[in-house]
Amino acid sequence: MKKILIIHIPNTLNYGSAMMAINLMYYMNKESKEPIEFYCDAEDNFHLERLKNETGIKNIYSFTNMPSNWENLSKFSKAIKLISGNMSYVNKVTKEFDELIVLGGDDFSEYYDVKLYVTFHKMFLIKQLDSIAKKIPVILYGQTIGPYTSWRKKIVKQLFKRMSVITRDTVNYNYLRKNFVFKNYNDSRDLALLDLPKQNDKKNILNRYELINDKYLCLVISGLQYQYCSSEKTYIENWEMIINKISEKYPNKKIVLLAHVFCNGSSDSTMIEKIKNSDNIIKIIEPLLPSEARVILGNAYFTITGRMHAAVSTFQMGKPVISLSYSAKYKGVISDGLDLPELVIEKNAEMWDKFQVSSIVMNKVDYVEEKYSELTEKIENNVESCKLQILNTIKNLMSSIIKG
Repeated sequence: MKKILIIHIPNTLNYGSAMMAINLMYYMNKESKEPIEFYCDAEDNFHLERLKNETGIKNIYSFTNMPSNWENLSKFSKAIKLISGNMSYVNKVTKEFDELIVLGGDDFSEYYDVKLYVTFHKMFLIKQLDSIAKKIPVILYGQTIGPYTSWRKKIVKQLFKRMSVITRDTVNYNYLRKNFVFKNYNDSRDLALLDLPKQNDKKNILNRYELINDKYLCLVISGLQYQYCSSEKTYIENWEMIINKISEKYPNKKIVLLAHVFCNGSSDSTMIEKIKNSDNIIKIIEPLLPSEARVILGNAYFTITGRMHAAVSTFQMGKPVISLSYSAKYKGVISDGLDLPELVIEKNAEMWDKFQVSSIVMNKVDYVEEKYSELTEKIENNVESCKLQILNTIKNLMSSIIKG
């Protein structure tokens, strides 16, 4: 029996990373010709049980070398803990597992923070993976890596050489081939574009909130306010302007404000709670299963989102999405991977500060309305193409694991 450790999935209340984890384990298990035991770094039993529930796989177990209060530690304290327990963790992983998979997205990037202690923390994690890769295969799966700049690029260039990488878009694949040396490269697509195992069983979630297919619009207000503008007040006012204009254009449709990520410091629910209440607004800020969130997104007439995986879920269900981008992953996964650049609004702090976002969004809304049938057909075709590419990637991955 193969024992596979999958890390970077501690929080299933980040629906995006949870969907990637669910699909990776489900389709690997489905493709495997022999039993697999999956281990992961779910931070507690609540998250572990959600993974079991969503995949239908019983043999998923928790494996962590971190203290129980890990999520509450400062990044500096985390770095110290990692360094002090480094070799014991490396030895334990290489002794107990046949393969280590580090699940993406964009943890290996500079978008979120480049403070010195944060950078050292990330560099140490990559060095730790390098040590593990000396003994067992390490695969960075579903990644958008970089871009790296300055001295950081020189360091990581030396540390990736023993690892294999599976990107989720061709843009990042080309960037990595040009700038870094990996053991193996593979160009694939975002795992969340596959059907979630239980998404067709969750239609009753619509009844819970009295929602009817195409009779509502879904807005996902990202908790990452600092990625868009410096002022939270400005950020909220821009979103309220969007809501007001949407309400005027679609007076007979409800507006669902859906929290897609719950985590310390940047939960979507925190921002949604600051939006003024209205009779036509439904705030969904309690935790859902990822499959339930997908059903809500995919049955909306269209979605406007600051969370990329909310866009991925909506596209996966065949509906249009207007994305407010803040990093290169939107270009790779949506603009290039799904060939839908016309539905992405690139990051621009000035348009937030000058309260121009609502006008830009409404221009996109008019475009979606005008091209709705063409867009849904294009979305369906392109998602199907991506799904075939992902399934082929997983098939090849399982072939190499079984042979190994």
